[in-house]
Amino acid sequence: MNSSNVISFEKHRLISTIKKDCNDSALFYNLSLEIGDNDRVVIAINGHDIEFTKITLLIRAIELNTQNTFAYHNLANLLGDDEVVEINLLGKQEQLNALSLYQLAIKSDYRYANAYCSLAARMQNRGIESIELHALDQEGAETHTPLSLYARALENDPKLTWAYHNAALLLNEESPNFVIGDERLDAAELLKRAIYCDPTNSHAYYNLSTTTSCEESILFTDKQNGTAYTRSALLKKTIELDPNYSNAYYNLALSLYKRGKKHEDLTVNGQSYQMDESQLYIRAIESNPNNTLAYFNLAAITPSEKMLTLTIESKPVNMNKKSLLNTTINHLPNYKPAYIQLAQLMSDDETTKLSLNSNTYQLNKEELLIIANSIEKF
Repeated sequence: MNSSNVISFEKHRLISTIKKDCNDSALFYNLSLEIGDNDRVVIAINGHDIEFTKITLLIRAIELNTQNTFAYHNLANLLGDDEVVEINLLGKQEQLNALSLYQLAIKSDYRYANAYCSLAARMQNRGIESIELHALDQEGAETHTPLSLYARALENDPKLTWAYHNAALLLNEESPNFVIGDERLDAAELLKRAIYCDPTNSHAYYNLSTTTSCEESILFTDKQNGTAYTRSALLKKTIELDPNYSNAYYNLALSLYKRGKKHEDLTVNGQSYQMDESQLYIRAIESNPNNTLAYFNLAAITPSEKMLTLTIESKPVNMNKKSLLNTTINHLPNYKPAYIQLAQLMSDDETTKLSLNSNTYQLNKEELLIIANSIEKF
C-alpha cells in the first residue's frame, strides 16, 4: 500500500468516525491534516451534508475544544495578514486574525515553542515591533518583541532551527546580540546553531556566508561531519541543498571574481559541475528572473558580439550585452550605471526600447545619458 492510499484510507476513516461522533475536536483536527489547503470534504452530520475546508475543519476543532493548541496554530498559518475568521468561543462570536490565533495557541499551552516562533515570524515579516501577551505567572499582560518571542521559543525547544535563523536576521549594529538565558549570541553564532539543529537549512548556510567578507577565515566546523566552511563553501553548500537559490549563485560569482579564480566546483541536483563567473550569473537569473544585478554583472563580463541563451520560466531566451542592460533598467529604472553602459554601446543614430514605470519609450544615446545624469544616487 503506497503512502497516498494510506492517506486516503485515513481520511475516509476519520469522516466515517465523525459521522458517528461529531463532538470530538481531535477528529476534526486530524482530518484537517489529511486534506490539502484547497481541498473540500462533505460529511453527513445529524442528517445534513456539510462541506468542510481545511480552515473550517480547524474552526470546528477549536469550537469543540478551546484548548486545542495545534488547531489555533495551524489555522493561523493558513491565514493571510489581512484575513480574519469567525469562531464561536464558549458561546461568544469572535473575529480573529492570525496574530490573535497564535496568541490563543500560546495561552492554551505556554510551552508550545512553535507558536512563539510563528508569532514572531509573522510580526517580523509585517514590521510589527511589539505585541501584548497574557503574562504566564501574573495577572495582566507583558510586552514582547519578535526577539523576545524567539527567545521564549528556544527556552521551550532549544532545537528550533528557524527561531535561531530568524533571530539572527533581526540583529544589527544597534542590537548586535541575542540574549537567551545567560548567553549573548551574535548573528553568526545563531546561524551556526540553526545549522546544527537542521543541517538541511539552506537559508542558514546562505545567511551565515553574509556575516563575513573574509574568504580565508574558517567560519565554523560542522559538528556532524567535521567539515570546515569558508564563505564560498557555505555558498556552495546552499546551492547543494537548494539548486534554485539565486542569491547564492550571484554571491558565488562575486566571490569567484574577488578570489581571482576562473571557475567553481559545484554539486547541483546531485551532479558535479564546473561553473565560471558567467555561468554562475546565468544560473542566478534562471533561478530568479528578477535578480536585477545578475543581469547587470553578466552584461559587464559579456563581449558585445556574444549571444547567450538563458532558460527563463522554461523557455529559451537569447540575450546579448545590450539586452542584459535593457533588462536591468526595466527591472530597476533608477540604476544609473546601466544607462551609462548601455549608452556607451550605442551609435549616435541608434535607439533602444525601454519600459519605465509601466510606459514604453524609444530612447537614443543622448536621452539615455540625460536620464543617467538626472539620477542622483543608486
